[in-house]
Amino acid sequence: MCGINIIIDKKSALTSGPIQAMNGATFYRGPDYSDALTFEFKQEKIFVGINQLKIIDIDNAANQPFFSADKRYFVLFNGSIYNYKELARKLELKYVFNTHSDTEILLYWLIEYGIDGLRELNGMFAFVFFDRQENRIILSKDMYGIKPMYYYNDDNYFIASSEIKGILASGLVAKQFNSSQVQHYLQLGFVQRPFTFYKNIYELNEGAYLQFDRHDFKVKKFSITPSIEYSDLNSDTLVSKLNEYIEKSISKYLVSDVPIGLFIDNSISSAILLDKISKAGAKNIPVFAFESNDPAKNDAISELIQKYSFNHITITPQTLNKVTFNTFLASVDQPVGEYAYFHSYHLSNQMHPFVKVAILGNGSNELVGNYSKHIAYYNYLKRLLHHNLKISLFKTTHQLLPSQGNNSIKKIFKSWNKYIEKVDKDPIQTYLNFCSSEVFHEKSQEVSTEELLAEKHEEMSYYLKAAFRFDQTKILASSTLPVIDKTMMRNSIEARLPFLDADVKRFMDSLDPKLLFKHGHNWILKKLLSYTDINPKMVFETAPTRPLNLVDVSDAFNKEIQDTIMNTSHPIYEWISASQKVSIKKNLPEGVLATFNDRWRLFLLMKWYDKEF
Repeated sequence: MCGINIIIDKKSALTSGPIQAMNGATFYRGPDYSDALTFEFKQEKIFVGINQLKIIDIDNAANQPFFSADKRYFVLFNGSIYNYKELARKLELKYVFNTHSDTEILLYWLIEYGIDGLRELNGMFAFVFFDRQENRIILSKDMYGIKPMYYYNDDNYFIASSEIKGILASGLVAKQFNSSQVQHYLQLGFVQRPFTFYKNIYELNEGAYLQFDRHDFKVKKFSITPSIEYSDLNSDTLVSKLNEYIEKSISKYLVSDVPIGLFIDNSISSAILLDKISKAGAKNIPVFAFESNDPAKNDAISELIQKYSFNHITITPQTLNKVTFNTFLASVDQPVGEYAYFHSYHLSNQMHPFVKVAILGNGSNELVGNYSKHIAYYNYLKRLLHHNLKISLFKTTHQLLPSQGNNSIKKIFKSWNKYIEKVDKDPIQTYLNFCSSEVFHEKSQEVSTEELLAEKHEEMSYYLKAAFRFDQTKILASSTLPVIDKTMMRNSIEARLPFLDADVKRFMDSLDPKLLFKHGHNWILKKLLSYTDINPKMVFETAPTRPLNLVDVSDAFNKEIQDTIMNTSHPIYEWISASQKVSIKKNLPEGVLATFNDRWRLFLLMKWYDKEF
């Protein structure tokens, strides 16, 4: 895990000052070792910087930049290659290894196989690979985009960094707000990659590589090993195979030469991770869990951790107030509109004294279709796909149902009304509606549907695959994963996500997505519990009926949030539509917990804008 910085000075006019500044701005990403080097090629200079967090092979021989024996090639690497030992066995007849690091294996793998070899990498990675003889540079990111890479290019410089903050610290890039992303951010909670909130600064997409050669560069997707289609897999075989893949991933994800820990909540996926990590041989590792306001849930988590003799560390949710927010805001280089951002930052702060590697369960819900939007979309496709007359009838009559009040019947009507409001004759638009904020939602050309499929199909599996791909390439890669990387690396912690293992992904991609809903909500994770030593009642009876409420805001700061988002003279309001302004006034009253994330989304954007511009 590291922070990468490079500058290609096309006119050979710079000193080392800018690359040193970039390293300084991102030092927390890798405080174990830092270095900066300069190379000259014809009329240009290349500056490279690294901040290294040592996880596998902490000896100085594994320091970066890591050079080949003949010094022709070198690599800057951020991440972990989980199958590096398997790759090493394929290389060892030709190459002699001087370290036990995955960095060395990655370098020689790229020398031997080039871009075509990327499909064989199982891991999270962002790297810069240099061929000094050919004056060729390749930047790339893993298939999920777990590790970040940002870049800037003009007539004078090509600049890349693990963080936007690094690029800006160079002093070579004018800071300009990219207002075109406001609508997308408000509606979905994140900026539409490859764009950022800064003009002319871009993010490399997941599963992509950028090749820089002779003052020009091109961005392309690298090919991924195709999945074997399992359309007729029975339920038991499906879960058995998935269990095998998860167990294999856990054993690889535990490889570390530094302290490792686990974060859990009272979910099924957390219980599965706990059991698998124990069976893989982990002993006495710290297990972190947020404290709930429900003593029964706290007791259940404590009992589960004690069952495996792990060290339970309780984290009290942090109150959001002016001091805690300003400390958090200072770390934000680009907003992500989820309140989980703040809590992930707090979690990272609490884990920092104990570990340098954190195992997290993120990605399991995207893996098996466990979110309410997945269930809603499946039911829509099952009952309403291409039934346009039925949809029209529902839309013209649903408001006749009473939705006010607290009795159970009216609550059902209210839920039905909200569901029908999001349903559209176009199945692609329907899924976008399910993903979008109710407050900020608009049909807009600013929202990209490139990962969804535009052709009309009769088979619901077609649209389910499109929806899962949208989750992985848009929501997961642009919201969840950046939050994890930014907050964990702020405290020099490598986050590992076993449910997003490449082999697990390939297997799940091979399935007909209808299988994920075959036996009801979350049936796959429930069935996976039978492969653990955990009594299902211990999980099912304490699992939350809704996500754990971690929103704890001081009264004074709640008022500041409300005053800020209602300030229509703020510059951000210039890029908010008239209908959204009406919706903000109507739907974001102070103190309503159900809309807190929407208030947070707008508030964070406005405060970040004030800080940056």
